Amino acid sequence: MLYASTIFTAISITLLPAHAAVSCNSTYNPCEDLLMKGSKCRDGFCTNPFEGGCLRPMLENLDLELSSQENRTRQTDGTDDKNDMDNTLEAIRRRLMSVPRTCNSEDGPQAMEQGICSKNANDYSEVRVWSQNWESAFFVSWMMQIIYSELLGVPSTIETGVAGKNTNFYDVTNRMDYGKANEYKMFQNAHKAPGGDCSIYRDGNEKVKVDGNADDYIPCAHMVLEIWSSNEQLVGAQEKRIAEPEQFVGAIGSQGWHVTRSSIVKDVSVAHYFGLQGESNRQKLADTFKRPTTWKHYCTYVSQNNCTTPDDVAMRPPATVEGGKYFVEGSYTGFFRKTEKNDCNKTKACTGHIMDYPCGWTSYVRQQTKHLKIALESDGSDGISGGYTYSEMVDIWSAANATKSDMIGLWWSPDAIPNLFKGSGSDLMPVSLAL
Repeated sequence: MLYASTIFTAISITLLPAHAAVSCNSTYNPCEDLLMKGSKCRDGFCTNPFEGGCLRPMLENLDLELSSQENRTRQTDGTDDKNDMDNTLEAIRRRLMSVPRTCNSEDGPQAMEQGICSKNANDYSEVRVWSQNWESAFFVSWMMQIIYSELLGVPSTIETGVAGKNTNFYDVTNRMDYGKANEYKMFQNAHKAPGGDCSIYRDGNEKVKVDGNADDYIPCAHMVLEIWSSNEQLVGAQEKRIAEPEQFVGAIGSQGWHVTRSSIVKDVSVAHYFGLQGESNRQKLADTFKRPTTWKHYCTYVSQNNCTTPDDVAMRPPATVEGGKYFVEGSYTGFFRKTEKNDCNKTKACTGHIMDYPCGWTSYVRQQTKHLKIALESDGSDGISGGYTYSEMVDIWSAANATKSDMIGLWWSPDAIPNLFKGSGSDLMPVSLAL
């Protein structure tokens, strides 16, 4: 069975010293309800309640103090170890409560004066973490940024690889932008920077945001905490002793083809490549796996009134920024339709649709469909692969669930997204491919 497995790995340089922004206004202020106490409505968005740090507000109301009576009891019943642990945690709590997180190069000039962060008290230069462009990598990057900024007192920022994209945990408006993935030239840039200080590129990169010439952006980072596969840039950095070899961190991940459970209930053969390959199955795949439709395309080419009247699919026309969406909760259920590629009467090499990864992620869908003679093809707009961005993939699975449509595509585990569909009939079920 070909069901690709890999290991999450971490890498760092030692040779050198999914938008989460929440809208609000004067009449609609959900900030503390949706986020946390301390979040305020500012300039149309809720502020990040963790702008000044994550651990301080979480520990603020946690009481780790032990009464003298409890201490005496533990000394007599052999639980001194637990007592020592509580004392250690209380000491950490007092330290965290007394000093804000360490300021980084992306904090504004008034951040220190406002008490949001404190001056770097160490001799260490800022540590920059490469975020990749999927959510589990974001989470481990944020964890490391918190450890550096709040526990170790070392400034830390997040690199997305794209000008204007921000995934900084302390970003004032909670931005959660998807940048680039698996581009490891940022190690070379960190190595060339005096003292490994990535902040030297900041002024030039800020200019790129204004001028709009994305090719002039210089990515720079010292570590990446989740890797699914290597490439020439990473191998080259390791051979030049710029980057360390990958190290296992203990989490095992797997990735592969998945199909909606309802599709298997209707035809169990789609769960195995025997039921997918060959000319005898071409028509079945073209009929079963229709192509996802963006909101704009639905209103333009499918709706009889350009979505000016609500129907079972779209409640309204999309706003400009929503046109490319495949699903919007409460407004657009998504829609799967046959195109000319699905019409075997018009197209001899007709195909069904499979959802492939975005360009930059490791995928073997094209090779697998070719050599196993499976008439499936990805139809996204992202790069040569015809893949979809991460957010588009999430939307397409959501649309398949909302419309109870047949869907087949790539996904991985562990990941939270499959849990959203458990028990819905649209559960993501693995497809067995050839050994």
